Amino acid sequence: MKRTSRVMTALITAVGIAGLLGAAPSYAANELITTNMSCQYSSGPSTQISRTLSSGDTLTFRLSQTGAFTTYQCEQALYMSTAAGSLASPGRTITSMSDTPLIISSWPTDVVFTAGTADTTFRFRATGGGLIDVTITAAVPPPSPVEVAAGPADILQQVAAPRSGSCADVDTSLLAQFAEVSGGWGSSWAQWVGDGAGGEVCTRSFRLSPGSQTWTMVS
Repeated sequence: MKRTSRVMTALITAVGIAGLLGAAPSYAANELITTNMSCQYSSGPSTQISRTLSSGDTLTFRLSQTGAFTTYQCEQALYMSTAAGSLASPGRTITSMSDTPLIISSWPTDVVFTAGTADTTFRFRATGGGLIDVTITAAVPPPSPVEVAAGPADILQQVAAPRSGSCADVDTSLLAQFAEVSGGWGSSWAQWVGDGAGGEVCTRSFRLSPGSQTWTMVS
């Protein structure tokens, strides 16, 4: 068989990575993918790998070569399809579509992708054919928590219990605050009554409503 008729394809076998091929995009911060690159004279479909990464996350491809032919070198080229993030192997990094592809010809080799802030794709292409397409989706950062300013503390209103002993008989017209609001009193005990001797009181509370900015009675 002539060399020109031979098609060399990179077949990828994932070791210890469940659901690597054909899987839906997943979050995989600082993941290691161990693969064996086997040079064969047969064509096959493109391998698809998808991950969702946050900026600064890494995806490391540990590439090992098996089944090499003495007359051929199972050489891999890495191309950035979009300029987001970076691809690096020993001695060289590419960060742009216009950069010369990384050429991998020594084995094993670690190729590290560092994610940026945008979606990107890159491709392994074996000499003579065979494609591995990698799609990286930029993770959407969680929204910053919205700090809600704390409102003023509730206002506790107390009066000495009327002579009748019923808080329903409290005369609110004599009060400095909330004199226009009637009712809502409950019986309680407080130390301040009777010059510190303590006694029965009628009590109620008011809270500032954030929406209307009005004071309402707390039930």
